[in-house]
Amino acid sequence: MSLPPFSASLPDGSPSQLPFRVAVVGAGWSGLACAEALSASAQAGGAIRGGRMAITLIEAAPQAGGRARGLSWLPEGWADTEALPIDNGQHLLIGAYTATRDLLRRTGVADEAWQQYPLHWVVPGAAHASGTDIHPDLRPGLNPGLANQHRHQPLRQEAHARLLVVPSDGGVKRLLKSALPQTLPAGYAGWPLAWQLSLAKTLARGWQTDWSAQGTAEAWWKQQSVPPELLRYFWKPMVEGALNTPFAEASARVALQVIKDSLLGPAHASDTLHPVQSLTAQAVGPITQALQQRGVQLVFGCRVVGITARHHKAADSVTAVTEAGPATGADPAHSAHPAKPNDALGWFLQFHPTSQTKAAESGLTEALFDAVVLALPARGCRTIAFDLPDSLGRTRSGEYGAARDGLSAFAQERHRWDTVHGLGVTTLYAALRPDQAARAGLSPEVLRPVSVTASRPHPESGSTVDSTDSVAQGDTGSGVAMVLARPEGPQGQVIAAVASATARENEAETHQLLQAAVSEVLAPRLGDDTFAKIPLRTTHDYQATWACTADHVDSGAAWGPSALGPAGLYRAGDDLTPGYPACIESAVRGGVQTAQAVIAQAMRK
Repeated sequence: MSLPPFSASLPDGSPSQLPFRVAVVGAGWSGLACAEALSASAQAGGAIRGGRMAITLIEAAPQAGGRARGLSWLPEGWADTEALPIDNGQHLLIGAYTATRDLLRRTGVADEAWQQYPLHWVVPGAAHASGTDIHPDLRPGLNPGLANQHRHQPLRQEAHARLLVVPSDGGVKRLLKSALPQTLPAGYAGWPLAWQLSLAKTLARGWQTDWSAQGTAEAWWKQQSVPPELLRYFWKPMVEGALNTPFAEASARVALQVIKDSLLGPAHASDTLHPVQSLTAQAVGPITQALQQRGVQLVFGCRVVGITARHHKAADSVTAVTEAGPATGADPAHSAHPAKPNDALGWFLQFHPTSQTKAAESGLTEALFDAVVLALPARGCRTIAFDLPDSLGRTRSGEYGAARDGLSAFAQERHRWDTVHGLGVTTLYAALRPDQAARAGLSPEVLRPVSVTASRPHPESGSTVDSTDSVAQGDTGSGVAMVLARPEGPQGQVIAAVASATARENEAETHQLLQAAVSEVLAPRLGDDTFAKIPLRTTHDYQATWACTADHVDSGAAWGPSALGPAGLYRAGDDLTPGYPACIESAVRGGVQTAQAVIAQAMRK
């Protein structure tokens, strides 16, 4: 569906009958959430120009989902019909992601499409290849309905491993029940009393300080005199997984907010959620289909490189130049047309030369939008060439700096983008056939932090990394990977090992750590000979999230506004909701927040 040519007025001269045109640039989770909220509002009607809103969602990639989407993996030697669903990096959703769950429900995703379990956290011990299997119905806290819908292999005994099961009850009741004696599977011990008391003390301290703190998470947690093992195998991987930032640099303020929302949140807030297949099958795909059904124009494979402001009475066309090369768009000389009080500010998009044909076919090259939402990370926004009128604060040199009334809001936000730097997530996937999955006995509800310091070799690669867990007194250094099982399907099961806050220069070390972590979990269950034949696949995303460091948060630069200053120019992203780290939930919240700002503008028109 192409947008019709924009007209400044209808034959009867009634501007209220014009559709309000919105372009959402970027179809990651924030862009999808923004477009969904806008389309829901337009569908409901109301005061937005008689309910008429034309929404276009533009994505440079060939598919939606951004950095949290599904992939299909066909391991070497497997039949074509045995392709396994994975994601482009393992993501873990929790019950506290209320905005995300609301988005899924509004777009027709049934709760049954996601498996939900109370949090099971194993502090590692030595795994036994011939452990006692526990029937799924005996697992503490497992939702009986889910146990019937999705049959999984039983938990495997792990000698000396300590298992914490966090019930689904809300608030303090959840923690009280988790501290009581629990019926645990054979081979698992509960947490020692000292750990339980330490957990209670840490949460009480967070409550006393109103869940607010300056400085790093490592410094804050060490002040609580947490036992070294608990620090290394529980708090450190939890904080690093949630913030994707090294424990020694992560913001204590944001870490405490995450703990409050999950461990002390309402009922089911700390539960873990897993898509039955993948993020695309159980989330991105249904959301995209819902947008199409609501009349949203979806344009994939079309890269926006520039944005030009234009008052609606001007209509020249020219060429602008961006870092990515020349792009056809609106005339920078538009500032020769002085703004009048009743003029409306519109926006033209400029496209990369490789996207020109696609943009023209979609009716975008000359489309004038009332609002543009940049649903891009800060680094993506930095590559966009902006052409704004002098009246909005552009200096004669073309820089967006000091205007007569001081630094413009737009200039401040552009400066904030420059302070944001990214960190990576690396995931190693291991593919198990059904019989191997049965022997491994790994279930999605269990999270296993694994520390490996040097060297059990992976039989296939020859990498040498010791399999001995070592916990130095107070040591919270690197070397911990999170291992979890994805839901089992007819083709088999995928086991994921995840390393947080990774960097390209440490790629070899990270890969070695993840291989050793997978070996630590699977080799004792399957035997070295079988494990040597397990297919492995690694995904790297070295700009997965923004670094949620204490310096960045405490300086006030971590979160920005939805409105960028000039009327009709907005941004959606995972760095708009104060207190939240970069995650799917913050991206969804940012998208909805920006949609609300756009709707408010539309209602004022």
